[in-house]
Amino acid sequence: IERKLSEHNAVVKKEILCCHTFSRDLPTMTRVIEPALKRGVVVKVLAPLTRKNRKTVMDWIHIGAEIRQPRKYPGALRFTVFDTKAVRITIGTPEVKERDDFRTLWVESKSFAAFMKEHFLMMWKDAKTCP
Repeated sequence: IERKLSEHNAVVKKEILCCHTFSRDLPTMTRVIEPALKRGVVVKVLAPLTRKNRKTVMDWIHIGAEIRQPRKYPGALRFTVFDTKAVRITIGTPEVKERDDFRTLWVESKSFAAFMKEHFLMMWKDAKTCP
């Protein structure tokens, strides 16, 4: 999954909209996101801010991602919308410890991606900015 996300992040042209927990620090993700940001890709992330993930959240903000805290986080559900063309949905425990603890769906459908983008933007509008 991490490889597929990295591959997709590397070719995105316009935007990455992500609902994430940052429960695991994946330095490879910032290394892929940073060039996307430099290419002009807009990266918006909805994530809770906790003591455990604060450093990761601040690293993402430092490289140029916009991060907000949703007022109501959707629990174990994580998703990413890529250029309103594809969606990644990961379902698992909030703190995934084993790779077998979660499942990921990959949907390449413009109509489904548009629906998920609209959902993301409604959550984004209601969220508060991270420091």
